[in-house]
Amino acid sequence: MRAWSMRWLSFAMLMVMAAVVGLDCVAPPHADADTPVAAGEYIPVTSTRLMDTRSSGGALAAGETRNVTVSGIAGVPTSGVSAVSLTIGGTGATADTWFTAWAAGATKPAVSQLDVPAGVSVSNAVIVPVGANGQVSIFNNTGSAHLIVDINGYYDNNQATSAGGTFVPLTPTRIVDSRYGTGTSAAKWAAGETRAVQVTGQGGIPTAGVSAVVVNITGAQASATSFLRAWGAGSAPSTSVVNIASGQDAGAMVQTGLTSDGKLNIYNNAGTTHVIVDVEGYYLTPDNDAQDYFVPVTPTRILATSTGLNAKQAKMTPGSTISVPGRGATVNSTIVVPNSKNVVAVVVSLTEAHNNAGGFMTAYPSDQARPTASVLNYTSGNNLTGTAVAKRVCPELCVSGVA
Repeated sequence: MRAWSMRWLSFAMLMVMAAVVGLDCVAPPHADADTPVAAGEYIPVTSTRLMDTRSSGGALAAGETRNVTVSGIAGVPTSGVSAVSLTIGGTGATADTWFTAWAAGATKPAVSQLDVPAGVSVSNAVIVPVGANGQVSIFNNTGSAHLIVDINGYYDNNQATSAGGTFVPLTPTRIVDSRYGTGTSAAKWAAGETRAVQVTGQGGIPTAGVSAVVVNITGAQASATSFLRAWGAGSAPSTSVVNIASGQDAGAMVQTGLTSDGKLNIYNNAGTTHVIVDVEGYYLTPDNDAQDYFVPVTPTRILATSTGLNAKQAKMTPGSTISVPGRGATVNSTIVVPNSKNVVAVVVSLTEAHNNAGGFMTAYPSDQARPTASVLNYTSGNNLTGTAVAKRVCPELCVSGVA
């Protein structure tokens, strides 16, 4: 998001930050000889809390892994599921730490998917392959921290399903910004307020044939510690999608269904806060399927400026852009993204580390202009993570940082 005054910007241009990019999945088009058998369609479910260690089980210790059952719960089948869409949250951490999630029974990947500063509540959207016994594993690195896990939907592994929808990636576009009256009134959400914002027909999303959307929701200039909920039809869920500390900005990727008239409900719990919504893509209804299937992979780090992996070993400077490997990306001579025209988008986790000024990051195709939408908002001194869907990685995507 762009909330900085020119005076603050001129000061922040002296500051620097680092970026880490981890690959979560690739999304090739409809079935052909190049499509792995795990490719599938997305089915949204009512957001449901699967784990909250504050009420059961206790905080995760340093180096501890917990398994979370995701199959056979909240409308997710017991079989035929390749991956799940989760929101994982961390709170009450006794030290700066990070979580990572992967298929139960598989080898733990060497990546972080949620960075949790000590004493701060944060959350992030992740897409995780389903492993042994219909479970996913989640690891805590340092100190003790509470873990919250909510499920938002799942991907099947049968492209002939009549329940799911295939994915259409979009260039990130801002469709709601209450600071300027874009897509809603030019005023903060009040405590306990819910607004329904129009999503279909905005930012490249069609007016019909949409089963779910991928958006980045940001809370900005919060007057109190709060959280946001987002949902389509029906009653409000008991889960949250974004946790916001007083006076700070925070955002997260959200995959959610819509109301029958194409709207998204957004609720603010406490204090007042501005809300920004950037659209990244959408899923088609089953009767309109003709686009891209989702293929989960083991999370793999493909770029790190801290170590010089696929990039210069140096922090990003304010306003700079770095190119991230796309199709054919390799790590240690191993291809982690297929070098195929069938790869039309990737889901990536962006982590900023060791910054000394607040700012934001955005990700976009290398052959397009930088969008106004943000993927990750961060404050000075904290390591934070955000998830994004980046389209048309041919051959690269770009990450820009603005302080």
